[in-house]
Amino acid sequence: MPDFLGYTAPGVYISEDRTPLVSVVGTTTSVVAIVGPSVGYRTWSETVTLNGTTAVPLAKTGVDGLTVVVKHTNGTALVKDTDFTLTTSGGEDGNAGTPRDNVTSLARIAGQGITDGETVSVTYRYTDNAYFDPARFNDYDTAKDAYGEPIDPTTSAITSPLTLAAKIAFDNGASQVILVPTDGSAESTSRAELAAALVKLDAVYDLAVVVPLPVGVSGTQLDPGEVPLIGQDLKTHCEARSDEGYYRVGVIGYDKDITVPPVTIASSIASERVMLAWPNKMTWFNGLANQSVEIGGYYLAAAYAGALVAQPVQNGLTKRVIRGFSGIPASVFSTMNKSTKDTWSAGGVAVTEATRSGSLVCRHGVSTLSDTQMHREVSLTRSRDTMMRLLQDTLDNSGMVGTAIQEETPLRVKGVVQGVLEQLALQEIILAYTDLKARQRPTEPSVIEVKFAYRPAYPLNYILVSFSVDTTTGAVA
Repeated sequence: MPDFLGYTAPGVYISEDRTPLVSVVGTTTSVVAIVGPSVGYRTWSETVTLNGTTAVPLAKTGVDGLTVVVKHTNGTALVKDTDFTLTTSGGEDGNAGTPRDNVTSLARIAGQGITDGETVSVTYRYTDNAYFDPARFNDYDTAKDAYGEPIDPTTSAITSPLTLAAKIAFDNGASQVILVPTDGSAESTSRAELAAALVKLDAVYDLAVVVPLPVGVSGTQLDPGEVPLIGQDLKTHCEARSDEGYYRVGVIGYDKDITVPPVTIASSIASERVMLAWPNKMTWFNGLANQSVEIGGYYLAAAYAGALVAQPVQNGLTKRVIRGFSGIPASVFSTMNKSTKDTWSAGGVAVTEATRSGSLVCRHGVSTLSDTQMHREVSLTRSRDTMMRLLQDTLDNSGMVGTAIQEETPLRVKGVVQGVLEQLALQEIILAYTDLKARQRPTEPSVIEVKFAYRPAYPLNYILVSFSVDTTTGAVA
């Protein structure tokens, strides 16, 4: 380009700029993670060829020997210890007392129902170590195959809380769900089991909302037990991971039998990153049995999570329709007068209520920290998280870190940040930004410092309408 030190003829001059064009890079933040108890096993079928009395290992580890069914290929069942034997040995650790990696082997008994060299079919339940690892699902049916039917069609007993919560999250708009089973039965879990499962989500970067299922965790006003502690664990998880750049929020609901006041629970959590879904008892309709059943509030939390990620991050849950439930039990609904709901909402409880038309909506999608509007509105937290995530990802992928600082480097960094902010404003995640500046820090010359201010997109929570009566009639002379 001309240096203009001498005369330059007017015209257009073009050259290649050595400053690379940096694209705005971002990851999707519409993933819900649900942690809780499931049916506890998977079912597997395979064929095995038995020669002599040689034991043949089954394909899966952690086999429940009581569930092994062996049949001829024509479907005729064979009898254990009469036609065949099962033996169990230690797995990778060589410890037969660790059932998840135990190896189970099948052998024929000579001269009995299985002929030498015959191929038989084998079906069994198993629970290996991989069962408890986080798994992603894009639809309900695949999740059901992995963790069992959610409910007994005849008795309406919940057989896999994890599967039912996944169904409700999908029903409310979740497009992808990560499921993490806890170690234990489907009837109950514990704080320790939930905490151990949460740890497995630490390194999941694109996770947006976390929902624990404290199934069977009880507590009263005088003896709350683990009720507030589980909420505090969720707070610790979300805040610690967000501090590390793994931005996320949590939604928690509780068992239908607890009697701890919701405001007490919310005050014990007190985090802009955690919502408390209430009431803790909802009505769900089992169409197969034509029966309505009462289920816990953690399923409402799963519905909140699905509804939250189904919309832009700058939108919250206030007045959003909550699907998957047939209503609120009469015993709970009768206590939910306006004064009570106002107290709950003001205390950091995200309450679901019935509208005049009969649909269920979230009354006010507040967090458990209601000291300021910036903390109270979860949409503001998620918008800020998205801004920081886009800045982090784009600057990381720009390739500038590690290069020599040149005279134009602060301007280049400023340009990348400005590109991100313009993209955020275009998507209405933020409304505007001002005072964008970049400089090389004088006391630390290897640091490029960027500062700016932004205006968040506050949610529309109130519309005030005033009117007066015009008493004038007829023509006015």
